[in-house]
Amino acid sequence: MITIFDRLQLQAIENGAAVNTAKQRFAGYEVDGLPVYFKTADLSSASNFMNREGKDGTVLEYFQYSKLKDDLLISLISNACDELLKQRLKHLERCNTKSLNKYLFITTDKPGKTMPAMPQEKGYFTNVLRAMGLTYREMSDADIKLFYYQLLSIDDNLQITKKMSIREQVIQRQISYTPDYIKIGQYYIKVLSLKLFPDETRAFQLAYLLDTWLTEYLFTSSFQIGNQNKELGRLQLGKRLAVSSMNREQHMPNEHAQVRYNKASELTTLIATEGHKIGYMSSHLVLWNKTVSGLNQNLEYFSDKLKGAGYFFNEEYGSHDLELFKLLPGASIYSKRQHRILAANYIESLPISSTANGDIGLKGSYPLYLRNKFGELYAFDPGSERRNNWNSMVLGASGSGKSVTMNMLIAHAMYPRIRAEGGKIFIVDFAGAEKSSYLKMARLFGGTFIPIDASGKVRLNPFPPKTYVLQGDKWNTSALTFCNIVLDLILSNRGEGMESDIYRSIIARAVMQMYQNTENPTIKDVLGYIDDDDKEKAALLRKLLQGFLASPESAIVSGEGSISYGNEPFTIFDLQGVSSLPPKLQELITFIVIEEARKAAFKASGFKFVIFDEVAQLIKDPRMVSLIDEMYSTARKYRTGVWTLTQNFASYKESVLSSKIKINTTTTIFLSHAADEEAKRLVAQDFGFSGLERDAFASLHTRKGEYSLAMMRCINATGDETEVVRIELSPLDYWLATSDDRDNQRLTQIQKERNCTIIEACKIAAGG
Repeated sequence: MITIFDRLQLQAIENGAAVNTAKQRFAGYEVDGLPVYFKTADLSSASNFMNREGKDGTVLEYFQYSKLKDDLLISLISNACDELLKQRLKHLERCNTKSLNKYLFITTDKPGKTMPAMPQEKGYFTNVLRAMGLTYREMSDADIKLFYYQLLSIDDNLQITKKMSIREQVIQRQISYTPDYIKIGQYYIKVLSLKLFPDETRAFQLAYLLDTWLTEYLFTSSFQIGNQNKELGRLQLGKRLAVSSMNREQHMPNEHAQVRYNKASELTTLIATEGHKIGYMSSHLVLWNKTVSGLNQNLEYFSDKLKGAGYFFNEEYGSHDLELFKLLPGASIYSKRQHRILAANYIESLPISSTANGDIGLKGSYPLYLRNKFGELYAFDPGSERRNNWNSMVLGASGSGKSVTMNMLIAHAMYPRIRAEGGKIFIVDFAGAEKSSYLKMARLFGGTFIPIDASGKVRLNPFPPKTYVLQGDKWNTSALTFCNIVLDLILSNRGEGMESDIYRSIIARAVMQMYQNTENPTIKDVLGYIDDDDKEKAALLRKLLQGFLASPESAIVSGEGSISYGNEPFTIFDLQGVSSLPPKLQELITFIVIEEARKAAFKASGFKFVIFDEVAQLIKDPRMVSLIDEMYSTARKYRTGVWTLTQNFASYKESVLSSKIKINTTTTIFLSHAADEEAKRLVAQDFGFSGLERDAFASLHTRKGEYSLAMMRCINATGDETEVVRIELSPLDYWLATSDDRDNQRLTQIQKERNCTIIEACKIAAGG
């Protein structure tokens, strides 16, 4: 009686290889695919290698294994001590985060009755992998054993004892079968075999289909390079038989024979004159589900999708069990479901694509965990050492989820880093206390909210203390330049001619003399030092400055500063209240606040994040631009990341700062621009989108309260990386990150009713 163990054509697993009953050793490699979704991957080198150096008898077996379970995610959950992080990770687990593993098994052994005496051709195997552009890791015996076990037990919990045979080790679940399906444990399984494939293959065509499937499956594809002389002989014989068949039926042309003749002629030419290799491919798709109805639904859906691309997979009715054992590593030579195909077409048919996973697995990182658009785990750490600087941009139209995205980054990535390493988060915003997107973050984690308005209740002294500007006889030139620009703006001295330069020279001398004699100067102190041989010019400058100091609005910047940051991790400067002031004064105050954030951030220890929300458009003076440009270019030296946010790209693009920021930024997060086609065009043009990036950008959208699609573009030290991710919100994340007025009023109401903290109110609103 034939048992289930007898159908397993596996004799041993040893020396990093699966050995079949025909004594062939299949070396196993776990491989990473090629990035194809935002870059063009070239498979010509792989095809050329196979045609030139592919050895007769080589067998390649490719496996793509999709699981709705990510071992890394499970490990992160078990090791997470932070409550907020743990609930985030558990939410991603509930979202069916997918893991996709790819394997390639290779042999050059001929089938026989005894083990080959020669060692495996590992050098040739690695040349095959490199020609395909794959990065790889050799599988150990334990890896191969676990892979077999996963396929034959639909489980990861491999437990073995010394008394078990190799077959008992890899088959530990009860296996039964009917004509309709196989049943392993609690799973119903069906096997589909490739019946027909397109006449013309297209690289990564199958990859685009398989990667989008958020389900569990196994895709296999094997290829055996035939003896090319024998294959050429078979084709010649096929041509003669086709001609003979056509000659016998001269009065009724045999169309089938004509097709066979044309196909054989084409292949003969490709082999004989162009050096193509020919071989035999078999391909299978294995699906499983906990219910028969769910299994059948998946089968129908996937079969239709594959047919649309020209790949016809037939269900193995009555033979599911037989074919399952013929598609395992090392068993493809036993399959009868083979198709004659050129090596180049086989290479193009492999779904060896990959997607970006961001900053996954980096030691000492503090990422926001997300899923990419294919459902795989993705991580973004705004302080990742993978990048040469930590400056970033966020572009998104109103309602695209820009505020929610930033709050998620603050709560899950920025704050955890500064909590661990020390540091601060500085934010410059224009929303006001009632509509501030960030005020809740400060309330959650501790911070200072500084509303600056025309009342002068909060005063900004643009002049830093003497110890910051002059140390001994050494001047801080950046600080002096900043002070001179402030006075230029106050005095409306924006010209570039000789007359303007003379006035600047008078002011510059006055500032230096003031600092030599004053420990904590203010704008009023400058009056006593404005002097020059040209008394008329000096008098005019004093008169203009006195006029400014006499105006009510000057109270904001003319006296001693009243800002105190304390030791809280957040400082929010909100400039919404200065909107009624003249544009010149708005620009001046914005510049002073940016400088205040820059000084404080660069002086503070630890890691710092400086976030400018809709600020760049207000900075117009070229000298201001130079100082802010210096801040962006030197930020990393002070362990600082500078973030720029805007929802009006057209206005932002017109600002003189935009090009400076772009040059010094390594991460850009693109959110939906909805129906604003002009903004989409400008963004795509300015950032030089490829066709693939342009399509991805156009497809971005937001579902309020659920998720935003974002395109992440990171310039890493090892190369550029683009990926579309889903910024999904757990119930708690939603209440933490929402900037909706009614939602935040609800939280305030809960706080009053329950006499609780804001984080407790968020938990209550989230339902737990």
